[in-house]
Amino acid sequence: MGNAYSPCLKPASLAVDLIFWGGATERITLSGRAKPLLAGEIMFRFPKHVVCHSDSFFIGRPVPALSIGVKLLPGSTYFVLPIERLPGDSNDPLTAASLASLSASKSAPQFAGGGQSPFEYVRGADGRTVIKVQPEFVTKLISVGDVDQESWDLCSTPELKKHYERLVGAKDRRPWSPKLEKIEEKEKSTRRAG
Repeated sequence: MGNAYSPCLKPASLAVDLIFWGGATERITLSGRAKPLLAGEIMFRFPKHVVCHSDSFFIGRPVPALSIGVKLLPGSTYFVLPIERLPGDSNDPLTAASLASLSASKSAPQFAGGGQSPFEYVRGADGRTVIKVQPEFVTKLISVGDVDQESWDLCSTPELKKHYERLVGAKDRRPWSPKLEKIEEKEKSTRRAG
């Protein structure tokens, strides 16, 4: 007995993993660098692309494209995505349709079925429940290759389908809200003094 260093504990990785649209990957080791790696360096190497942290995709929130001066964190994974595959405006929320547009495959992902869920319910910074898109799912989505159909399913359970429809589905399927009646205004009658 005594104090011992556990071989299970590893030092934090000193590398950044990049996953490109189409499936190519690159690991950049940061140990010999004098300066931190910036997102702008990656975007300079790959014009018309943006860098997104893999753990930052949430349904209903804008796509998490990093600005040029953001330092890439050691041990993290980032997606390098073509700008034309992202929703039109940088403030447009991420939806199932915009996720499908990220697909590097010719076949679009399905919205129902079995398998492991690509979504996870988490608490946002504001305390509200948000739907996080799993990084593994985005990796499969942006990679080209033969992937079994179950791994493409967006809403894998009836409960997820119901919640997805409620949050971002068609307007006629959103929760009920009361219809308000129009209030008519009457014209003022003018009196003549006589």
